[in-house]
Amino acid sequence: MPELRLDPRVQHAWSFPSECLLYPSLFIASLLAELRTSGGQLVCNNEVTTLTESAQDVHLTLASGDEWRGDQLVLATGRWGTGTDKSVRA
Repeated sequence: MPELRLDPRVQHAWSFPSECLLYPSLFIASLLAELRTSGGQLVCNNEVTTLTESAQDVHLTLASGDEWRGDQLVLATGRWGTGTDKSVRA
């Protein structure tokens, strides 16, 4: 990940390929940059009122009245999402 840079004072480092140290703020920044580069959009603080899935696509309506349709959807409600995950197929 290019956002991670070692301090120039570091003289020795070890690599453990099967382990990971993650800095959430850098990881999220990297994901957002990749999303924006690929033309994606992050929608926050807008309740999903309807969500419909088919074999071809996903369609949802937001509380604002906006609608969205796509072939894939990442639903990231986190631990505060109550009940939403029960209506979505894994």
